[in-house]
Formats: sequence, C-alpha cells, structure tokens
Amino acid sequence: MRGRRQRVWLKTACVGLFLFGVGGCTPLNTQCQVRQPEAQVRSVAVVQAAVQPEVPASPFRAPYIPAPGKMTFCGERVPLNNEMVYERFDREFTIVVYDHAQVYLWLKRMQRYFPMIEERLRHYGLPDDLKYVAIAQTDLVSNTGSSNSFSGSTDSTFLLLQNLYHKYHNWALALAANNCGNERVSEAIRTQGVDDYYELRLPERTERYVFRILAIKAVLSDPEKYGYHLPKIYGYKP
Repeated sequence: MRGRRQRVWLKTACVGLFLFGVGGCTPLNTQCQVRQPEAQVRSVAVVQAAVQPEVPASPFRAPYIPAPGKMTFCGERVPLNNEMVYERFDREFTIVVYDHAQVYLWLKRMQRYFPMIEERLRHYGLPDDLKYVAIAQTDLVSNTGSSNSFSGSTDSTFLLLQNLYHKYHNWALALAANNCGNERVSEAIRTQGVDDYYELRLPERTERYVFRILAIKAVLSDPEKYGYHLPKIYGYKP
C-alpha cells in the first residue's frame, strides 16, 4: 500500500513537472517568436541605411525674381495693388522671366525688328509700348522670311488696335478685343455691367494674352534688372 502511494505521488509529481515545463516554456517561446521579427526589421533597416546613404541637398538654388509692384502700359496704370490682378500678372511674369532661351532670342530679334516697328508706331501716332504686342503675337519671327511681309502684318495689327482704342478709349480693352473679337468684349461689358478690363470676365486665353504682353514689357524694357545681358554684336542684323 505504501509502495503504491509512492508510485502515485511520483507519477503526479512527474506530470506536474512536465506541465510546468510546457507551460513555463510556452510564454518564453512565444516571446522569442514576437521579438525575432523586430530584431530582423531593425537589422534590415541598418543594412538599407548602409546601402542607401542619405542624398545631400543640391548646392544649386534657383534665384527668386519678384514681379514689379508698379507698372503702366501705353500710359495707363495697371492696378497691381489689387491682389487678384497682381497674381494674374505674376503668373505670366514668372513664366516669361525664367524662360531664358526665349528671352535671349527676343533680345536678338529686337535689334533687327524694333527700329522698323518703332518707326511705324511713330508714323501712326501710337504709343511705343505697342511694340511688345508684336512679340506676343509673332515672337518677332517672319513666317515668310521677308521684312516687308512682317512690316505689313504689324501695320494691320496697329491700325486695328487704333480703331479699337477709339471705340473703348482704353488700351487694355483694345488688346482684349484684338484677341477674342470686338463683339465678344462688347457683349461682356453689356452683360456684366463692367467696362474695366481688369474686372471683366473674358475667355482665359484673352485674360492671359493681355497679362503676357505686360510681362513681356516688364522684362524686355529693363532686361539687365532681371539678369539678361546681350552684347550688341550678338543681336540679329537687319
């Protein structure tokens, strides 16, 4: 009887030790299984950092060129103190002032064509600023390669602008009508009850067209101010 009790006790003790061992090791094994991926993630991150070093910042910095805060066109003040007007102008100015190749091409062609254009404007008694309209419309490129053909084209534009100015008594409106048509501008003025170009809603291409002319004047009337310098010997000859 006594030997039987000892055997039962030993059996119970062994089972308990076995269960304790299993139960005790389970959380340890589980802990190991949870921590192992974290260690692997850390090691992978270290390897990636070693393979892909941080890229240093570029030493190049594009200079910021602010648009002018005051401007006139054909003697008329552009209301750049109006925030919305300034933003619309700044958009076109930024596009023009950073287009280095195009600006230098304009400067080269100006030496060929501006003397002739300025003479035609004086002949018709028109403001000198209208020469920038020729740049916006043609980039000072003659499709036929003939100066006479280019002169005839600009003359027709100047005469049309002269007639439009006599109707609207405002150069900005005359430019807008030259772009989208006299009837479209007249209808917009009638339906919107506004005769100020800068408050008038017109097709986007027309609104951008006028501000592009203003931007071209701003840059080309004082190119040195914006970092452009073209020695005269590099300009295109007549």
